Order: sequence, then C-alpha cells, then structure tokens
Amino acid sequence: MSDQFFPQSEVPKSEVPKSETPTDTPVEVPEKTPELQPTPVIHEPTALHEPPALPSLPPSTVGPSQLARDAHKHTRKILAIIVGAIALVIVILSLLIWQLNKEPAAPSSSNTVAVNTPSATETPSPTLNEQLPGSNSSSAGTAGWPAMTTDFVKNLTYPTPTDWATVNGWKDGPPRFTLANGVSRFEAGWYRADEQSDRILIRLTVFVKDEAIGTGDIDGDGLADAVAILKWTDGGTGAFPLLYTVFGNQPYSPTLNRDVLASIVGGSYSAQKVELSARTLRLQLSYPKSGDASCCWTGQANVTLRLVNGQWET
Repeated sequence: MSDQFFPQSEVPKSEVPKSETPTDTPVEVPEKTPELQPTPVIHEPTALHEPPALPSLPPSTVGPSQLARDAHKHTRKILAIIVGAIALVIVILSLLIWQLNKEPAAPSSSNTVAVNTPSATETPSPTLNEQLPGSNSSSAGTAGWPAMTTDFVKNLTYPTPTDWATVNGWKDGPPRFTLANGVSRFEAGWYRADEQSDRILIRLTVFVKDEAIGTGDIDGDGLADAVAILKWTDGGTGAFPLLYTVFGNQPYSPTLNRDVLASIVGGSYSAQKVELSARTLRLQLSYPKSGDASCCWTGQANVTLRLVNGQWET
C-alpha cells in the first residue's frame, strides 16, 4: 500500500491512543473518616413517689443505765401504793371486826347487880333459885335464858329415835335434827329391801303444830318445862308421832319418851291440846276410826299421863 491512501496526518482518532502525560505531582489520597459508634441509651426508672424526708432527731442524752433507774423507781412507787392499799384494807377490816365483837357496856347504877351473861357457844346451867318464864311465870328470864315458849320449842334440836338407824334397812340415821319454825327436812339414810334391790335414799320431814305443844312446871322445881308431840313422814300418806319432853333443868334438852299413847289410840294420832301440871300430862287427841279418810278423823280421846322416873306412864 502507498502512503497516499494513508497519509500520516490523517490517522483515525480512534486508532491513535491518547498519551497520558506523566506528572510529578503526588496524588492526594482522601483521609479516612473514623466511623462513629452509636451512643448507648440508658433508661433510668423514674420514682413513682418520693419518700418523705425523715426529721432529724437530736442524739439522745439518756443512757441505758438512766432508763433502768427510772423504771426501777416507777416499779417501787407502784409496789408502795399496793402495799399501802393492802394495809389500809387490813386496818378497816380489823376495826369492823372489833366493832362487831364489842359488847355494849352495862349502865352504871348503884343498885345494879353484875350478872355474867354466857356467850353464844356456852350452855347456861340454871339453878333452883333461877326462875324461867313459861306458862307458870310472867317474869323475864334470868342469866340470859330464853323463855320456854311455843316458838322456842319449834326451833329446838331433837334426838332421833334409836331404831331409825336399823329399821327397814336404814343406815347412818342422823343422831339429831333441828326444827326451823316447826319443820325439819333431812336425809335419814338408805333403804334396801334385800341384796338384789337398789338402794333408795330416805328423806324425812319432821314437824310440830302449835296445838301439840304445852308448857308448864312438870317436876315442881320452879323451872318451866315443855311437852311436844312431833310427827314425821317419809313422803307417804301417813305421819307418825314422836313424844318429847323438854326439862328446864337439863338445860332445855329434849328427851324422847317411849310411845305410850299407841297402846291407847293406835299408832297414828294427833294432839289437839296439851296441858301440863305437877307431874301430870293431859292430852286431847284425835285418831282415825275404821272407815275414816286420811283427812277426816272421827276418833276423839282424852288421856292423862303421870311422870314416873322421867317417863310418862298411863
């Protein structure tokens, strides 16, 4: 090929490489920017309520020993009050007891004769020169003796019959019983028909009526005596009599007499009137006849008894 087809001045641009002009200027390299780290977020809990501030107290100036001394002093005061109250109560009670036991002084008089009055626990002993009031006397009793009246007889203590301890299996019968306004209720013991039977507790009632009591001088010693016909029952329809004599020189100790009236009018009777005189007892009695109801007795009897050796005889 000839140059006419390819002149040097007309070289195709696409085929001519661009020449890079070298330079001595250093290439600026961009500096690395440090990476930013994320800041951690801390969530603090929010207080719901603020606690109130406590007041500041000044430091205590009292030590433990001082507190102990104060407590001991307080305890001693309380004990002193208690002891004082107890002592006051004892003094008051002592004064009351002394006042109750103090006997009134007898009035002073040139004509007064001193009389020794027996105490409540002392049984007086009458003499033949002392006269006790009763149906045969209107004077007051001397030496502290009570009057032998119907009310007095209705409140005496009486001995029980000796056979009450054994009859019908009764055991441990009381040796004495005391009337209160003419009546006494007590347990006489246990009743048992045989060894196979159950025991039954026997309760007795003893009573006396005004018309069954008489007072007077029986033995002629100038002292008032009494006769009383008591009746006892165990709760049944029957009531059985007990004849007692109260001699004023024993003193006032009732004596149980044997039942001499049962042989005359039978075992059941009631006294309508009692009269006493020298060694003589007159009785007006009622008793049941055959066919009489328990409420209405038709039998009547007047009986006279004589005192022989301390017992009544027909």
